[in-house]
Amino acid sequence: MPLKPPKYGFGFYVYFAESLRIFSRDGFEATAAPDTTQKNSVEERFVSFREPALEAGTVVWNGEQGRCTLEFDSEQMTPSAESFEVGRGNSGEKQTAYLLKLILNDIQDDNEVRMRFHVSTR
Repeated sequence: MPLKPPKYGFGFYVYFAESLRIFSRDGFEATAAPDTTQKNSVEERFVSFREPALEAGTVVWNGEQGRCTLEFDSEQMTPSAESFEVGRGNSGEKQTAYLLKLILNDIQDDNEVRMRFHVSTR
């Protein structure tokens, strides 16, 4: 299904940040009716070197000195994660990255996705 460019910028647009909390929204409009002969999907994607823990409406990345939590509407989006090798580090060890996908469950003519990130130190 053809989509117009994002309403709020590329990826996600940060519009408010306070005390290590970031609120974001992303919006897009369909330019044509969905093609019912194909699977249509819209995904928000995030790549990290920390494995994400998926829970209902929440994704958590734990680090050595803190954690990052992403909250989203679980009725609006379904999360999935996969790992992939990205090469070798300076000492020759394999490096793994993780791809988080938040898949929009129902594509409308006009869509808005809201997410909240919270970063905390231990």
